Amino acid sequence: MVANAPQAEGELSLILDDNRVPLDDPTRATARGQVVIHRAAVGPGPVVAEIAKLLGSHGTAITLANEMTVPVRVEGGRVFHENLALTVNGYVVRTTGSVGFDGTLALVADVPVPTGLLKSNPQLMKALSGKVVKVPVTGTLAHPAVDVRAFQAAVANLARDAAGGAARDLLHKELDKLFPGTPAPLPPPPKK
Repeated sequence: MVANAPQAEGELSLILDDNRVPLDDPTRATARGQVVIHRAAVGPGPVVAEIAKLLGSHGTAITLANEMTVPVRVEGGRVFHENLALTVNGYVVRTTGSVGFDGTLALVADVPVPTGLLKSNPQLMKALSGKVVKVPVTGTLAHPAVDVRAFQAAVANLARDAAGGAARDLLHKELDKLFPGTPAPLPPPPKK
């Protein structure tokens, strides 16, 4: 999440539980442990910049929690992590997944639904307040690919779940304005 950041400073510790690094082929390394971020200030790297766009902003301010412990493991040429929390422009984004030694990304970001996204519908905005959607992040460290369609579909599904009966059609019209091409809502299940 902070790779290729224009600036980074702070203090962290690495606690290794077990590690093996073959000297003839370091890419076959295996390790388990934790990264403890005591304090950190970072500028926005490419991954965070893409997630900030989902949140509706282009300038980014990033904060990492002080004394945050992130489980990590290295295996199969990838570095895996769990539950890394970043605050991006006031929104807490959590990531889990891996980065390959080759720079490839296989992450899932838990992204909160931005409060300003549905300004035109205060009831819907209230219903979605605090909700989080999972967004795949692939590509590379230098050129991340955030799945915008998955984000839009997840927000639309949350909104549909929050709306009842006749409000679904009205909601679909609002969502189609926000995310053109949004699939029509499914009919409600038959009553038993």
